[in-house]
Amino acid sequence: YQRSSADKVYSASDIRTEQACYDSMMYLLENVLDFDINPKAGYHPNCQLATYFDIYSFLRDRGELIGTRAVRVDMHVQNLVHSHVFTDIHEWCLRFEILSIFRLWGRNFGEGADRKFNWQLSLNSIAQTVDPLTLSYVVQNDDREADAKTVTKEAAIHRYIILILLCNGDTTRVLFYIDKLAKQQPKVFGHPNVR
Repeated sequence: YQRSSADKVYSASDIRTEQACYDSMMYLLENVLDFDINPKAGYHPNCQLATYFDIYSFLRDRGELIGTRAVRVDMHVQNLVHSHVFTDIHEWCLRFEILSIFRLWGRNFGEGADRKFNWQLSLNSIAQTVDPLTLSYVVQNDDREADAKTVTKEAAIHRYIILILLCNGDTTRVLFYIDKLAKQQPKVFGHPNVR
């Protein structure tokens, strides 16, 4: 597979539509994510032996084809930050990375460095997910008045972000993030899930 570079030019015919991005993510979440504990019929026999590490690698590293990163890139290229699909996909990607940290932390999956969970790569992926996600919250809240369900959902995500920052040991960044959240989204900041 080919990894995307920052200066790559994307052809319109190579970019999935918003609906195709949503459908791709739903396929990954419903058919691939739990394959290690819930194998599905109709897949190659080698797939039936997949560990969660194999699934994580597949979902994260499929480059230009189908992985979570590729779907996020398609959303970014189209600047769909106002879209609820954009927000949902980034929330799913963040939760996927958190689940993967929980399931893979400190475990080896065979010989070689490529069979070991890489905390730093996971943090990089989280950062690439969190920044556009929090921007979409701000933009969408400017577009409309946030209802109670939206505030609760956003508060849960912000709590995850604060916990990740705390785990990384960067207290200054945590305080900066909390201050920024209080100023930009006071309703979310005041929610019990964040306080």
